[in-house]
Amino acid sequence: MEKGFKEQTSFLNQAFPINIFTLPAPDYIYVHWHEHLELVYIISGSLTMQIDTTFTEVFEGDVVFVNSKQVHSTKNESPGTKLIAIVFNERLLRNAHLDYTEHRYILPILNQEIHLPTFLERENRLTKQIVDSIIRLVCEFDSKMLGYELSIKSDLFKIFTAIIRYAHESVLNSSVIKRTLDSTHPLDGILQYLQSNLDKHISLTELARQYNVSASHFCRLFKGLTGNTLLKYLNQLRIQQAEKLLRESEMPISEIAERLGFSSLSHFERVFRKMHFSNPSAFRAKAKTSGIYIYDMN
Repeated sequence: MEKGFKEQTSFLNQAFPINIFTLPAPDYIYVHWHEHLELVYIISGSLTMQIDTTFTEVFEGDVVFVNSKQVHSTKNESPGTKLIAIVFNERLLRNAHLDYTEHRYILPILNQEIHLPTFLERENRLTKQIVDSIIRLVCEFDSKMLGYELSIKSDLFKIFTAIIRYAHESVLNSSVIKRTLDSTHPLDGILQYLQSNLDKHISLTELARQYNVSASHFCRLFKGLTGNTLLKYLNQLRIQQAEKLLRESEMPISEIAERLGFSSLSHFERVFRKMHFSNPSAFRAKAKTSGIYIYDMN
């Protein structure tokens, strides 16, 4: 891929990486690519859009999906053409592998193992659902009311659900998508097992034996499934549960640490601080005061 075509995209808020542009289409947007994903909705007029080696004319009501690192360009074909461009980083779709949706849906999309349609025709019922989500998403982005980030993420997931279903209904893509989505992982069931046994000492050796593989092979499989080591993944799950207990109960912090399988209170506090830049006591105090715990990402 030509480095000279790479577009350097910056976000106003790196902790919530999304930009939305509603604008008249310029005569040309020359060939470029970027690390982020992009959705384009044609409000009015028409454009010729290039995605990789495909050139397609798109019209009012059409939606275009551009995956990460796809080369693309546009040529305005009519006066008064307007569009909405939503550029966002994959982090808004990721969930740290804390459930199986990332393995089954998100990673295959990002790795382009599932080839989602680029051009979504306006007459399709699923495209209409996507447009509704885009309009809601833009309104939330503009208003920035409390919780707008949650609403935007919700609509992004709705959009990708509709795109996957759109692709599934396509004659060319349905067999590929079904094969990918129906495939099982060698460690099928491991995430549910871990979630249900956070209070126990979980041994890598025992888990490897349970799945009839060597410890080193288990580590490779687990890293491929979650993107994390077993220890890091367990700590994420345990801290996530600790947050809930700190917010919703009066349980002593030492008891929370013991219940979630930490070797000591100091170990729990060290892991918690590493993830939250705050200790459990401060987290609980803030949560009790405001009802919502928001920590500084800067």
